[in-house]
Amino acid sequence: MIEIIEFSQNYLKSVAGLYDRVFTGSPWFDPPLGEKKAMKYISMELSKKIAVAYLAISENIPIGFGWGYQLDWEKFVETKYDTKEGKILLRNFRQDETLSFYISEVGVDPDFQNNRIGSRLTNKLASTDKPLLMRTLKTSPMLSIALKQLLMQPIISPDLDFKDPENPNRVILIK
Repeated sequence: MIEIIEFSQNYLKSVAGLYDRVFTGSPWFDPPLGEKKAMKYISMELSKKIAVAYLAISENIPIGFGWGYQLDWEKFVETKYDTKEGKILLRNFRQDETLSFYISEVGVDPDFQNNRIGSRLTNKLASTDKPLLMRTLKTSPMLSIALKQLLMQPIISPDLDFKDPENPNRVILIK
């Protein structure tokens, strides 16, 4: 049986390993962070304003994770974009001071994917009264979850007039 529980620091090390396993594979193919850097990144993410995090657990082992936190568009652009050009384009695209709940990361162990674990984690994160904000890839299973289950709307996408300035395969969604 797979349980969804609130994140516990007891699982930080194993979630760091799982994070690398998930995001070094398809469709992201990110370079591995390594255990210490991943633990630092996760801790930093979970220290943000109104951070919420959940784990999918099977036999007391994390097989999935998801977290998010509150931020406005300016903070989103500042923290999630690296290039000066990208930041300028996105700031000009949308000036919105509304606080949103940003679904930052959701990942499931490749051996457990296609069992609705990502859907369960995402729906749990999305059960907030704040507007939602998400950034994912067009090829990610998260896009289908965001569109079909959360009913989010893409505002930046390879299929729209405005494309992500740093990654043309990226989709930004709001609700």
